[in-house]
Amino acid sequence: MIVRPVRSSDLPALIDLARSTGTGLTTLPANEERLTHRVGWAEKTFRGEAGRGDADYLFVLENDEGRVVGISAIAGAVGLREPWYNFRVGLTVSASQELNIYREISDAVSGQRPHRQFRIVLVVFACRLSQRS
Repeated sequence: MIVRPVRSSDLPALIDLARSTGTGLTTLPANEERLTHRVGWAEKTFRGEAGRGDADYLFVLENDEGRVVGISAIAGAVGLREPWYNFRVGLTVSASQELNIYREISDAVSGQRPHRQFRIVLVVFACRLSQRS
């Protein structure tokens, strides 16, 4: 398997991959027009024609037979043009059978990042490793 930059010729495989994930995965929409735009923008980024705030590095995972089975991306920056929000929902459990203690603390944290913050974000969208050609 290899990871390589996305190409326009990968669009049919990406559409299939997006449809296989179902609804709700906003980072990989099963919408041909939006995916075409995103792939085109990624190609522009790899050619060095996109500014830092617009850079979208889109990669595909290709199996040994040359079939696209996964996708990943790196956003060159967030928060340069508009605020970037970070949300986290979690649960912390403190427990001891010996002391007969069990406590759950729900964490719901949201925060706005500063407008001019530069950050590289790695996002893994989807991967179909279990399917063999």
